[in-house]
Amino acid sequence: MCYTSTMQKIEILGIPIANITQAEALKYILDRLQKRTQTSVFTPGPEFLVRANKNARFHQILRKADILLPDGTGLILASFGKIHTRVIGADIVLALMEKLKGTEQKIGIVLPIVSLSSKETLTKSLREKFPNLNFKIYESRTPDITDRAPEDNLFQMMNTYAPDLVFVALGSPKQEYWINHARNILKNASIFIGVGGTFDYFTGVFPRAPLWMRKIGIEWLWRFSLEPKRFKRIYNAVIIFPYLVCKEKLQRSKKSKITSTKKMLLAGVIASVWFLSQQTLSAHSIQAQDETETNTNQETSEEDLPAQTEDDTSEEDEVLQDLNAKLEETVEEIELIEEKIDQLNKTIEIKQQEQLTLKSQLDVIDTSIQKTEKEIEIKEKEIELLELEIEELQQKILQKTEEIQLQKKYLAETLRTLYVKEDTTYLEVLLLHESFSDFFTEITYLEELEKETKNTLENIKNIKRELEEKKISVERKKSDVVQMKNSLTIRHEELQGEKKVKADILTQTALDEEKFQGLVEEVRKEQLSTDSEMRAIEQQVRERIAKIEEEKKKKDGEGEGDEDPLLEDDSDFGGPLALSWPIAGREITCGFDCADYPFRRYFKHSGMDIATPQGTKVSAAASGYVAIAKDGGATGYTYIMLVHGDGYATVYGHLSAIESSVYEKLETGRLVRKGEIIGRSGGTPGTPGAGRFSTGPHLHFELRENGIPINPVPFLP
Repeated sequence: MCYTSTMQKIEILGIPIANITQAEALKYILDRLQKRTQTSVFTPGPEFLVRANKNARFHQILRKADILLPDGTGLILASFGKIHTRVIGADIVLALMEKLKGTEQKIGIVLPIVSLSSKETLTKSLREKFPNLNFKIYESRTPDITDRAPEDNLFQMMNTYAPDLVFVALGSPKQEYWINHARNILKNASIFIGVGGTFDYFTGVFPRAPLWMRKIGIEWLWRFSLEPKRFKRIYNAVIIFPYLVCKEKLQRSKKSKITSTKKMLLAGVIASVWFLSQQTLSAHSIQAQDETETNTNQETSEEDLPAQTEDDTSEEDEVLQDLNAKLEETVEEIELIEEKIDQLNKTIEIKQQEQLTLKSQLDVIDTSIQKTEKEIEIKEKEIELLELEIEELQQKILQKTEEIQLQKKYLAETLRTLYVKEDTTYLEVLLLHESFSDFFTEITYLEELEKETKNTLENIKNIKRELEEKKISVERKKSDVVQMKNSLTIRHEELQGEKKVKADILTQTALDEEKFQGLVEEVRKEQLSTDSEMRAIEQQVRERIAKIEEEKKKKDGEGEGDEDPLLEDDSDFGGPLALSWPIAGREITCGFDCADYPFRRYFKHSGMDIATPQGTKVSAAASGYVAIAKDGGATGYTYIMLVHGDGYATVYGHLSAIESSVYEKLETGRLVRKGEIIGRSGGTPGTPGAGRFSTGPHLHFELRENGIPINPVPFLP
C-alpha cells in the first residue's frame, strides 16, 4: 500500500489530519524507515489546532508534516464521522520500540534538560523493558521560547551517533519547532516523531489514564484531575476548539444565511459543551477556579469570540502580552538569520569542492566572514531574547507576590471568622438557635471554614513554590546572559581573526597565484611534519611504557618491590577511556573534519575547536604521560600531547602558555592526572602559540587512536 498517494486526509481548521488506523500508521512509519525516506510524524489533539489557528508559523509547520495522526477524540468529533478512530501517540511509540528491539536501527531520544523523567530514569526503564534496543538519550537546552533552535553541539553529537529514528519529547509546540529545524541538519535520521509526555507514562512518574477512560476519549479529564494547571489546554480543547469548528462549518456553508434553527443548534452545542466543562471542573479546588477565571479572560480576548471588555485584562497581563509579542518577533528574526547562515554554509560547501586557487580561497574566507557576522547577530538576538525572558519572569514573579499577599489577606479574614465562631461553645450555639437544623447548619459552616483555611494555606505553599522556581529560573537565565556575552566577545575576536587571515594571505601572495600555491605547499609540509613527529614520539613513549611494565613484572616475580615513577599506582591510566572537557566552555565552533573549515582543502580539521577567551586554564582530559610539550614561540604552533592507555592520545593546540609542571613530568616520566592544569588557551591571531591561520581565541582539542585522529565528541560527557 502506497500511503503517500492514497492516504485520505481530512482537513480540520485548515490542518490535514490522516484518516488512518493504528496498525496502518505503524506500517506507514516502518515502511518509510526501511526506505530511508525522511518523515516527520506529529500527533495533534484539539489544542494543537487552536494554537495553529492563532499562530501562522505553527500552522505552516503542521501542514508541512508528512503525517498528522488523530491523537484526540475531539478531532474525530470535529471530522463529523469522516475520521473513524484515534491513533494514540504513546501506543505508537511503544509499538515501534517493540518492533525495533534487537535490530540495528538506532533510536535517538531528545528530552528537555529539566523533565519529570530524567535521562537516568528513562535509560533504566528502557533497558528493563527492551534490553536489546539500540538507543541513546540526549538533553536539549531548548529554552521556554518555542521556536528557538537548539544548540549546535546537540546536533553534532547526534550526527556522530547517526540515529535512524528520533523521538522528541519536548512537549508541544517546542518539539514541532525542533523537528522542523532538525530535519535539515540530522541527515541520517529518517523518522522524527513528536512524543510529548509519552516517556513520563513509560517510566511511571506520571500515571496513565485507566483503559476505560482512554477508550471513551476522556484522558484529558484524568490529566486535569492530576494537573489542574492544565486548565488552559483543556479549555482550548473543550470550549474554543468546538467553537472554531462550528464557526468554520457555518462559514463554509454554500448558503450565506443560516436558519434560526441552525443558530439555535449551534448555540445549543456551545452551551452544552460549556455546561459539561463547568460541571466537570466544579469539583476542583479554589485555586483551579481562580485559574479558570484568569485563563478564560485570556483565551476569549479574540475579536471572533464572544464580546469582552478591555477592562477585563489587567495591566500586568497587558505587560506580559507585550513581552510575548516582542519574544515572538525576536524569535522570527533569529530564524531568518539562521536561514541565511544555512545558505552561507551551502556556499562554503560548494566552494570547498572547487579547485584550490587564490580566488577560491579568498571567496571561502569572505563567505566565512559573512557567516561569522551573522552568528554574531544571532548571539546579540539571543542575548536580547534571554533578557526579554528574564523581564517576563520578573513580571510573573511580581504577579505571584501580589497573589500571595491576597491569599494571606483572605487567610487572615477566614482565621478571624473561625476564631469568633470557635470561641462559642457547642452548647451556646445550640441555645442560640431555635431548631436543631439551624444548629447543624452552624456546625457545618464551621467545618467549611476549617476546610477553606487548609485550602488557602495549601494555595500559599503552591504559589510560594512557583515563586521560588521562577526566581531560580531568573538567576539561571542571568548566568546564561553572562556566558552569552562572553561568547559574543569571542565571536567578535574570531571575526577580526578571519579578517587578519585574509589580509595576511593578500600580503604574502600579493595576489600572485604562484606565490599562493607555494604558500599552500609550505603549509601542507608543515602539517605533515607535525603529524609525523606526533606519531613517532607517541610510539616511542608507548614502547618505553611497555618495556617498564615488562621489567616491573619480572621484579615482582623475583620479590623486588621497586617501582618506576612512570607506573604510579591509583591512576586511571590504561583503563577504559572516559574523557572530561579540557575547559569549562563547551561551545564547539568547528567540529572534527567540519565542512566549513576555511583551510579544509589544505588539510582536514583533525580535532575540534572549543571557543574560550585567551588565557583560559586547560586541564588534562584523561590521565596520561607527556609525549610532547612544544613551545612554538612568538609565531609558531604551541601544543601538548598526552599518551593514554588502549592506544589513545590527546592533543591540546594553539596554547598561549604551557605549565612548568608539564615540562618536569616530560623529563621525569611522571603521570599527569585527569583534571590537572597543563596550560593556557590561545589562538588569537598573531599571539604566541597561535601558529598559522588561527582565526580566533579557542582551544584545539584532538583525540587520536593508534596515531590516527578521530572524533572526540562520543568520548565526552
